[in-house]
Amino acid sequence: MAHVLPSRDGAGIVQFVDHVNPGFAPFFRFSVTEDFVRYVKVHDELLKLDFKTFVPGHTRLGTADDIVVNKQFTLSAIKAAQIASEKVSNADLAAAGISLVNQPGAVQFGNGYWAFDVQQKLQIAVCFRALVKQWGCKLAAVDVVGESLCDSALFFNLVDG
Repeated sequence: MAHVLPSRDGAGIVQFVDHVNPGFAPFFRFSVTEDFVRYVKVHDELLKLDFKTFVPGHTRLGTADDIVVNKQFTLSAIKAAQIASEKVSNADLAAAGISLVNQPGAVQFGNGYWAFDVQQKLQIAVCFRALVKQWGCKLAAVDVVGESLCDSALFFNLVDG
C-alpha cells in the first residue's frame, strides 16, 4: 500500500492494488485472498487514511466511497452465502441425487467429496442469484465472478464465520 498525505497543494492519494476495483465486483475469489477475515478488515484500515483519490491498479480511479461499496458488497456476499446454506433443503439435495453416495452400486458410493460438491453447487446457485439480484445493476462483472465469490463466502462461513 502507498499513501501520499494531503498537502496544501493537493488531496491525499492511496494506492492499494487488487483489493477494491471501483465500479466492479471484487476479482475472482475476492482477489484470490487466503485470509478472508483480513480481506474484510482492510476496508476499515483504508478508510482511516486521509485521501481523496484511490488508485486500485486495474480499473478506474476511485474514492473512499468505492471502498465503502466494496465492503458492503463483501458483507452482502457473506450474508447471501449464509442464507444459501440455510435455504438448501434435504429435498433439494435429494432432487440433486445426493442419495447416490449411500448406494453401493453407484459410482458415487462412499464419496463424501462428491456429496459435498453437490451441496456446495446448490448453495452457490442460491447465493449467486441473490448477489445478481442485489448488485447486478450496480457493479460490473457480478455475473462473471459471482459464483467464485459465493464459493469463497461459503467457505468463509464454514471455517471462520
